[in-house]
Amino acid sequence: MINKKLVVIIVLVAMVLILAFVAYKSSRDGERTYEEVMSSIKPLSYSLSGKILSINSNGFVIQAGWIENKDGQNVFVQHERKVVLGEATHVYEVTLSSRKVVPDAGAKYFKVGESVVVYTADNPADNETLNATRIDVNRSK
Repeated sequence: MINKKLVVIIVLVAMVLILAFVAYKSSRDGERTYEEVMSSIKPLSYSLSGKILSINSNGFVIQAGWIENKDGQNVFVQHERKVVLGEATHVYEVTLSSRKVVPDAGAKYFKVGESVVVYTADNPADNETLNATRIDVNRSK
């Protein structure tokens, strides 16, 4: 008799454990790992800080850099990127004490050697030409 009761108890405990495991696994369906979530997030805007190397009729070329993983080592790598000014590009002159809008700033407004921060929807790591949505020009002295 005791053996039958023991077997029934063991079977019931096993069934409860199996049901609990199934319920736990089904509650996690659709959940993704941290890496999966982070890799699926696409930024709305990128910013890139650099110095103007040359100026052309519709924009300029900047030298900027960022950290890249090369052979397991994090290395700061410099890149050149062409920045295109469009009708929707907002330009701001930034000093230590203020930031003011520069209306109708074309390529002639910029100077070789100036520090700028370019905001764009284009990923600078993947695109050599960046369509600027905003540019901050450092005019601090």
